Amino acid sequence: MSSVSRAALASTLLGLFAIGAVLSQNPDPAPRSAAPSDDRPAETVGMAGCAATGCHGRTNVRHGTLDADTWHESFALWLDRDPHTRSYAVLEGPLAKSIMKNLRHGDPSLTEDATKDLRCLACHTNPSLAKPIEDASGQLLRIRAEGVSCEACHGNAEKWQIAHTNPIAPETRKSTFAAWQMNDLNDWHVQATTCAGCHIGAPEDKARGIPVRDMNHDMIAAGHPRLEFEFASYQARLAKHWMPRNRKTGQPQSADAPLHAWAVGQLAVEEAYCTLSLDRMARGNADPRSPYPEFADWNCSHCHHQLAGVPWREQAAKAQSPARGLGRPAWIGASAYLPATPVPAFGEKRDAQKTKLDQRLQRIAAQFAALEKTPADVRKSISDRLADSSIAPANWEEASRDYLGLRSLELAIRSAGGVPSNETLGRLADARKALWGSPDEPARKEHAAKDYHRKPESRWLWEQKPDARPAPVDATLRALRDALANDLQKLPAGNPKP
Repeated sequence: MSSVSRAALASTLLGLFAIGAVLSQNPDPAPRSAAPSDDRPAETVGMAGCAATGCHGRTNVRHGTLDADTWHESFALWLDRDPHTRSYAVLEGPLAKSIMKNLRHGDPSLTEDATKDLRCLACHTNPSLAKPIEDASGQLLRIRAEGVSCEACHGNAEKWQIAHTNPIAPETRKSTFAAWQMNDLNDWHVQATTCAGCHIGAPEDKARGIPVRDMNHDMIAAGHPRLEFEFASYQARLAKHWMPRNRKTGQPQSADAPLHAWAVGQLAVEEAYCTLSLDRMARGNADPRSPYPEFADWNCSHCHHQLAGVPWREQAAKAQSPARGLGRPAWIGASAYLPATPVPAFGEKRDAQKTKLDQRLQRIAAQFAALEKTPADVRKSISDRLADSSIAPANWEEASRDYLGLRSLELAIRSAGGVPSNETLGRLADARKALWGSPDEPARKEHAAKDYHRKPESRWLWEQKPDARPAPVDATLRALRDALANDLQKLPAGNPKP
């Protein structure tokens, strides 16, 4: 652990002891004050403000138990199990040093230290602290070294740290959270958008004091891993430090909640890609670090692929229309959830691209509205997408992304109480063989491995298998969709509210 990280931890522990001492001496504090009502960006208080034993830092942690009392031990659970605790530390590791060294080849004026590069800090710590800090006491620098802690996801706590301990009427919850600048993470859409802000990228949010978050092609070329995000699978694997609740009633979630999370996540990811692409257009060449076109907006495998032989990617590209043929990469954000909706074309004028992205955002808003009703509506939305015959991946990268979404849906059906059929399991294996040359789940190498080499044609940096990939991949994925649709129909009826 670095000296900065040790200092941040020491500061946090001292804060915990101090807060705990105050609470123990005054178990019945004075009436709580209301949250500040001004609309300036809220200030951060640091994770010590959440982690007292009387708040979220109870030490007798009950691993594996999520109930109405879990909030007492949220901080301890997060500190023990959550991968976000390491977000700042990786900026001090060998990969970060290599990335900064490579970036400096193009711009020697850049810092050598990733912990001082604001582009890195925008996602590897509380985004609101990714700015030059004049801090004689060092307190804000120590909070920044806490990495992606409480306020990075929940919002800076100045306006709600005390006020949020009071009951909130369901009908005023949304407006109250907005006034506090607190993210209502019980809402799947808010939660997915919050995650995507760093795991995909997001424009500047002046109201919250959050800078643009954009891990662009320059950083990928320097060695930063591609950003890949599928909300439902990430959320399912994240060690919970909360009790999942119904976002409207506050009661435990229904069995259909994983399906709702999957459908919302598909749309939220698409929404994030659209919003980031529009922001890249708006910034254009005004910022020397934001050239246009931004290659990170476009499909990698159209340019990064084997030049020898005729792999499936090239065959698929040649079969496309001239607008999508070789040398014209596809837009990176297109998903199977919005088929037959125009996508930007490489080389189009900006106005034409903007029009198409705006149209996609309108479709996304309509799809979100359709998910705000009952589990039956959610299931129908998913079934409609599975049955849509117009869905046909245009290249290996789109096909692999399609597979990852379908694999996540299979996990969501399991979580909703379903049992995958043998046909579904067989189709999943067929798809893996078509994409990676083996029916087994691809193994992901650790970035820190000495023999690690990025393979840009391989989604999620998976090692490719030497076996030939059989074609046609689109037919394999079509069969997988049909199998999942059958599994979805066999699920028992869900609860009346998502």
